[in-house]
Amino acid sequence: MALSVPAIMRTTAARLSALYLLLFALCAVLLVFYMTSLSARMLTAQTQDTINDEVLGLARAYQRGGLPTLVRVVEQRSRQPGANLYLIADINGQILTGNVQGLEPGVLETEGWTTRPFAYRRFGEGELDRQRSGASDQGNAQAEGEKGHNAIALVLRLPNQMIMLVGRDLGEPERFRAVIR
Repeated sequence: MALSVPAIMRTTAARLSALYLLLFALCAVLLVFYMTSLSARMLTAQTQDTINDEVLGLARAYQRGGLPTLVRVVEQRSRQPGANLYLIADINGQILTGNVQGLEPGVLETEGWTTRPFAYRRFGEGELDRQRSGASDQGNAQAEGEKGHNAIALVLRLPNQMIMLVGRDLGEPERFRAVIR
């Protein structure tokens, strides 16, 4: 049984129109994917630039007054609305100060940029906040990160071998990607 082609599709004009429509749709889809990936890369680059600027400011504070001044500046910056993630930990990874209460295991072990987004728990985040973010009540950063908070960060070792983490929550870029999609 042969499929019959509609009479209109036997004309050159209809075939060319169908071809142009197909090419236009393909180009439109490719353009949307390209613009989405470009926007995501730009947001990631801007986030990394912001973190680098923060690290430079903290380095100046450390040079000015050592660890006490650095801790004071981290405490001050971490309490501001919309603050980046700040954390100072001892050699063993025990959190001393900052606005991060818990991290996914292994984040503080490697110096430099985190290779992938990690889950974290905000300091002082109440039960109501966790429920609003859709996190489970298990209290660990991994379960919360699945629906809650994810971030990228720069992990640095201070001259006294203490660990400093400066990062940024990825909630805003993720919401932007969802809007673009």
